[in-house]
Amino acid sequence: MADDGENSVSSKSGGAGWIPIIVAIIGLAGTLGVAYKDVLFSKSPKPVISTISDPKTPHQSADNTPPPPPPPPNIDGIWGVSQITQSGKDFSLLVPMPGPSGTTIAYTGNGMISGHKLTWHFQAPNGDSGVCTDMIIADDNQTIEGDCQHANGATTPFVLKR
Repeated sequence: MADDGENSVSSKSGGAGWIPIIVAIIGLAGTLGVAYKDVLFSKSPKPVISTISDPKTPHQSADNTPPPPPPPPNIDGIWGVSQITQSGKDFSLLVPMPGPSGTTIAYTGNGMISGHKLTWHFQAPNGDSGVCTDMIIADDNQTIEGDCQHANGATTPFVLKR
């Protein structure tokens, strides 16, 4: 192979023929570095934050006040032979109970609903009175049951069905 002195890289010229190639590579690297600096030098990708909310979960307002409690179950109406009149979380109750000698004693009471629990105070014309606490309203809203404590110390199971 003959050395014509042109377009050849030799040790005689000290490698001067490589200089234009090196300059081109550095220029290309600089151009790519500018174009892709965000990809090459980013510390970490920014996470995408999204909120998925449960449609059954009430949300707090912008001022962080808690959501209002759900309304109490509707117990208004006839329960067997008993009558409940409800206004929001408050209610009144009329329960006719068998009395002596075939008579009927009308127990009356007033109470409050908290969630699925009822508490009420009752009294009767014969002097009987007491309190029914932690009465449970069944999930199907068709049964109320629990125990009532009478002023004389007796405990009576109590069940109402629609």
